[in-house]
Amino acid sequence: AKLAMADASPPSWEQVAASIQNAPDERETLSLLQAFLKASPTSQKARQQQGPTELDNATAARAAVVDIFGCADTSTWNQILAQEQRYVDLSAQRERLQPRVDRLQARLVKIKRPLAFFWSCAGDGESIVILVPAAVATLVLSPALALQWRTESRLHDLQKEQHRAFGTLDELGQKLAGAPCSTLLHTAIATNNVRRDREGVILALLQHGASLELVDSSGCNAHGLSLLASTTAILDAEAERRRSVAAVTRRAGTNTTGSTDSTGSIEEDAAVTISHQILQLHAQVVARDANGDYRKGTVTSVAPDQATCTVTFAPVDGGDTGPPPMGAVHSHPVSHAGVGAKVKEDALAQPPAISSDCATAHVLTAHQWRAYENRSDHMLRQALNLRGSLAQVPRYGATPAERRQHFGAFIDEQSHLLPMMSVVGYMTLAKRLETGGSLPHSSEMVTVPVTAIPAASKVVFFSHTRLQDRKPDNKHNVKLKGIVEAMQMFAKESGTKVESMYAWIDEACIDQGAWAKYPDIGMAFVYALPLYVAYSDYFVYCRWDRASRQDEALRYENRAWCRVEVVVGWRVGQPPLSSAPRPFERYRLSLFAEGGEDQDDPDGVSVDDLDGVQIVREVTPAGSCPALHPGEGILSVETDRPPLVLIARMLGYEKGHEHEDGTRQVEEPGAGGVRAHSRRRSSAFAISEAITSDPASVVDHEARHMRPAELFNEALKSYFDVSIAAALVSIPCILFVFMLAESGPYLEGGDDHTSGGASLYGLGNHTITNTTLCPEMGGLDSQRGATLDAQKTIVLTIGVYLGAWSIATNSLALVSRGFGYQTLRAIKGTLAGWASSGLGMWIVLLIFGDEVVRVGGDVVSSVVGAIAIVVCQLLFVGRRKVTATVAPATALIAPAPAEGGNDDTSTQDDPADKGGDQPKQGGSSQALWSVVITVLYCMLYAFVIVPLFMTLTDLQKLTFRLVVHPAVVVTGEMALREVAAAPSDKPPLIKCAAIIGFDMYFQLVGRLLVTAQTDETLAYATVVLIGVQELIIRVSYLPKKRWLRRHLYGLPPLTAEEEGRFLGVLGIDNMSSMQSEMAAIFIATAAKLTMYDVRVNFDLGFEVNERPGVSFELTAMAVALCVESVGNVVAMAVQRRQGVAHVSTLSGERWRETMLYLASTTLSATAAVFYTFALRNVGFSCPSTPFDPHGGAAFCGCDFVRDRAGEPTVLSAFCCSPLV
Repeated sequence: AKLAMADASPPSWEQVAASIQNAPDERETLSLLQAFLKASPTSQKARQQQGPTELDNATAARAAVVDIFGCADTSTWNQILAQEQRYVDLSAQRERLQPRVDRLQARLVKIKRPLAFFWSCAGDGESIVILVPAAVATLVLSPALALQWRTESRLHDLQKEQHRAFGTLDELGQKLAGAPCSTLLHTAIATNNVRRDREGVILALLQHGASLELVDSSGCNAHGLSLLASTTAILDAEAERRRSVAAVTRRAGTNTTGSTDSTGSIEEDAAVTISHQILQLHAQVVARDANGDYRKGTVTSVAPDQATCTVTFAPVDGGDTGPPPMGAVHSHPVSHAGVGAKVKEDALAQPPAISSDCATAHVLTAHQWRAYENRSDHMLRQALNLRGSLAQVPRYGATPAERRQHFGAFIDEQSHLLPMMSVVGYMTLAKRLETGGSLPHSSEMVTVPVTAIPAASKVVFFSHTRLQDRKPDNKHNVKLKGIVEAMQMFAKESGTKVESMYAWIDEACIDQGAWAKYPDIGMAFVYALPLYVAYSDYFVYCRWDRASRQDEALRYENRAWCRVEVVVGWRVGQPPLSSAPRPFERYRLSLFAEGGEDQDDPDGVSVDDLDGVQIVREVTPAGSCPALHPGEGILSVETDRPPLVLIARMLGYEKGHEHEDGTRQVEEPGAGGVRAHSRRRSSAFAISEAITSDPASVVDHEARHMRPAELFNEALKSYFDVSIAAALVSIPCILFVFMLAESGPYLEGGDDHTSGGASLYGLGNHTITNTTLCPEMGGLDSQRGATLDAQKTIVLTIGVYLGAWSIATNSLALVSRGFGYQTLRAIKGTLAGWASSGLGMWIVLLIFGDEVVRVGGDVVSSVVGAIAIVVCQLLFVGRRKVTATVAPATALIAPAPAEGGNDDTSTQDDPADKGGDQPKQGGSSQALWSVVITVLYCMLYAFVIVPLFMTLTDLQKLTFRLVVHPAVVVTGEMALREVAAAPSDKPPLIKCAAIIGFDMYFQLVGRLLVTAQTDETLAYATVVLIGVQELIIRVSYLPKKRWLRRHLYGLPPLTAEEEGRFLGVLGIDNMSSMQSEMAAIFIATAAKLTMYDVRVNFDLGFEVNERPGVSFELTAMAVALCVESVGNVVAMAVQRRQGVAHVSTLSGERWRETMLYLASTTLSATAAVFYTFALRNVGFSCPSTPFDPHGGAAFCGCDFVRDRAGEPTVLSAFCCSPLV
């Protein structure tokens, strides 16, 4: 307090509040309070503005500031101020740098056109060959592009800093929303309840006119906050004194008479104090004159409907009609003997007064003008003002109609400028529609104050954006038509006379003429929008904009203030503004072109052609906010964002409560930012839900027009998430590989050259001339002649596979339903799956013994265990109930247009009426097909392809890896993708589970096939060729789909819904495939470095007696990661151009559940892959022998135990039985 008093600037509200709360001596607080109340809070900018002169009534000035609302949590408020300043500074730096970026882009636009053409062709899938010239062109233009990249990088760094500042500001705003918002009187009473030494402060505030009726953000007024009898007595005494003064004032007002002389002045004892309840004749007001300047004047006439009034501006000396003092009384001395002639002469000599017609609602009272002059320069104060005002709304009635009758009194008790709410009558709008007129402008003065309309009236709040650059409607006046029809519908439903319907329309109800010279008054209307919504009965909006919804920056749902209006409309239905939570009901004007499709957001439809309208009723549940964060929306002025963040939080907005969708956040070009289409990376669950509710919305059409630099920037961000997720899911798999390596050997017996051994000559090997010696095997020589420990192999591979798959199966239910009450059920299902599958495996091993692999016991164990896990999952977790799919807002259409179909955005339409492309039954059979396809492909690899692969030469392995393996995998992926993208009643994410497991299994198999290359040159070549191959396969997914559909199947082109489902599934598949690819590289490298000692059981291309080189394996891993990363980023950029959304597993809804499923699926697939590569003496590859528990594990006589290209393999060397 002492520091604040010593400072030259007057103390702030927060300094006074902190002193009230913390100062040890009440006298210091009283001194600081006096300094706060005596200082005029009018800003220096306001002093220099044209308008009525400064207040000459100090008491009125103090009364205007004593009831200011502030935050009692002063420390949080100070942090917010610091973050706001940081945000504003960063915005200014971006504005300074933006022109340089624009100039640089303008210079490069011509030389980048060929490259843009190549990328456009790639996006359309015309040819993969164009990627080569595109790369060459990029190399040639690299210096210029590097300069542009450096400049844009600096700008991007500023954007990131600004984003971090915004995040901090948002967090503080959330904290501030939980703190009380109160006046100084509320703060003093609350502090006195604890300290009992602030009664002097309370008395001082009451003496300066502090309100006893205002409530704080929790709904308590001064009496309600008081807990001490002494404080209550002070408040009661002051209340009684004010009632007595009010009674005397009313009696004095009744007895006061005035007479008007020839000059139009009135004779009175004091200035007339008015409110907007009903504008009175001879009231002193402030209004705009013909030049647009606010001046003090007198109301000389009022129209019968209260729409307009005539204000006479009093002249000043010299004939200038400049602004006289606000406190002056326009009267002349009473004419009496001796002086009457002189008075008459002076009156005749005075210049004539100037009169002007004004909109009644836009005339400011003395109180409103004082509030305007005492406004704070700090924009964040607007958020606190709004929160304080919203807290007062319930005091004025339970319904909007009751509250509107007292809007004048509501204005008079606000310490900040609150413009009168005005509305346009139905009859006015209907007449304009009949005569071909458009939506009215404020200059036409057709609005009336809400205090002048009948109590039974209904008010419609219309939220929209312009359809033309200068006009709110198009040439067909389709919005006006929609508003009139909506008012007719509301009147019919509510039983109200249509003449009693009114609408709030910004173009007419906001004083548009005030913006030129008094922008702060214009912004006062804007900041009052939430209050206007709270005082309305219906909420109607229109999503169309002047760019036909093709420009993300102009879209209704992306505009910040449009989001505020929607959030407030939703908030009005929640306590304390409503007695109980209720759904948010709003009505959408769905516009369309007559004779065309009835769609609210079609491609290729110009806003100028829209001439039909349909009214769609939408209901959002009470617990779900129907809009995204207003603070993240588009703004014309970037410095407005900090207060908007606080407003959003104080309105009760919470992240996670809104409907998740693919709405893009686009920076307003006028705000100084780079035009960047930064679509949010959606979670897999969000993409799945979007496929279910609205498949067409999954396709990102705007991305097809993005620049390559923007595509790559987003691809890099998304791929970073993929890399982190891949590293995380690899950790348990690498630990499993280490356990598998340390648990060996998986052999029994040994050093027996007669039992189970086979001569190399007997196997057809003639390369070893010295028949008395076998190749050395570095520690495994003593184990020659051993048999397979099949039971140990199965327990450590199939056992881990079943255990991890049990976790994956039950966690998939958590992905579908989320953590919560289902978590315990999932744990029970997992434990039951472990127990039942383990019991089944134990029984199988007990029955078959060492013959378990030879007779297919491993297959029986896997199948029985998998069935047991599924049964346990159904018993303990259960199936998700299938319900009708609905969009975030349910819709009821009324009335339908005379011609045209149903609005397909209505979510209450019967899905069966929308054609055969809607979800159908059969999800279980499709899921079964996915499982069957996956199992067949895995068995093909486990029992045929991998054993055959191990007998090939290095060159043959390279050919196999580049031709056969991709062909097998691509056909399997195509089949699974078709199943997942088919309409059904099962969520797409559940059907994509098979794709995720398939990807992990075959990515790891393919990577282990690469590590089997023993030649270093061929190994590096294989890595590079596979990277290029993966790139070509990924970017050709959509072109292949279209080509096959057109030329092979003979089907028509994909519909919007079919393309949306396919690209949505492809987005999930991409995330899974790329993540699996990186994880497979880590796992395969770890296996090659750790499993050399168990190479007999797990031959991953090991040399007979030479351990793999650590440097070579790590280098190969680094090369593989680099090649795959470059290819994946390019593929993601091209696929984004094709409309494929980026999917993140580290953010968004249900990301934790998704990561649990991915980690368990990856571990399960890893165990299955290592069993695929494990040594198995299967019956059809090994000589059949009678059932013998002791000899059935022999493997040296199997067909795959042979030399390769004249050189011994690990198995042929191990099975060597020298002839003596």
